[in-house]
Amino acid sequence: CVDACEVKPTAPSFDVTLKYAWGGAISGATATDVMMTPIVTQLDDDNCDGKVSADDTPDILATTFASGKYWGAGVLHALSVKGGVLTEKTLRNDVVAGYELASGDLDPTSPGNEIVACHFPSGIMALRADGSVLWQQFDAGHTCGVPSIADLDGDGTPEVIGNSKV
Repeated sequence: CVDACEVKPTAPSFDVTLKYAWGGAISGATATDVMMTPIVTQLDDDNCDGKVSADDTPDILATTFASGKYWGAGVLHALSVKGGVLTEKTLRNDVVAGYELASGDLDPTSPGNEIVACHFPSGIMALRADGSVLWQQFDAGHTCGVPSIADLDGDGTPEVIGNSKV
């Protein structure tokens, strides 16, 4: 038999300092309520080297809603820290606030990543970094759920995967 082994490390003392904050009040329904998991991606060339890469400032993407309407039309935001200042871009106001987002390089002819989001009231769409539509598919009576991106057939071109429910 093995002797019992237990180690209780001592935690160092540290203070937490809020460096950046975004959004509205932390109680009550505000237009900055978030029900989905934010994602981090590279959308634009922040260091002006002519390419979008890991050397650029990452963007945090999240959809927001107000008054508990997370299954309704929400707003897609891109947040990042540029020059020590938290900046926000509002990209669209027709995404389903409670559904997840995906991001990846869907268009090799343009730099950076694209965003896949669920359209309100139904459908799925791929968006450029500025929020304009790359492509969209609408299907009345269906919603898209949780989109994802993967190269399913190994041909070097990513596919968009989404579920659908009536």
